[in-house]
Amino acid sequence: MLDRVPVKAIVRAAEAERRMVEDDIAARRTEADRDATSVLAFCNFLINAARGIQCAFPLWPIEHCAYYRKVVQRLVEAGELPEGIKIKFDISFSQALVRALATPG
Repeated sequence: MLDRVPVKAIVRAAEAERRMVEDDIAARRTEADRDATSVLAFCNFLINAARGIQCAFPLWPIEHCAYYRKVVQRLVEAGELPEGIKIKFDISFSQALVRALATPG
């Protein structure tokens, strides 16, 4: 969803998406599975990063990282997030890639 939103509205859209996923989990319309947890973590990351709040980078599923990186790149290019966030994100992405390659099967 975030890739279709104008860059200036991404953080607000992330806040709305986070609330929607939290509500869906609370109402048992969806499970708190790996995908839902990943979306929640990414939305929280964007919200905190935009507010200048330091937070740990979750190890997102590797299949989500490319999409998340595109969103972060757009925000950095638009000046909505600091350049250092992209560098830290790339480090997190590298860790996810190593973990995915090391996991059997």
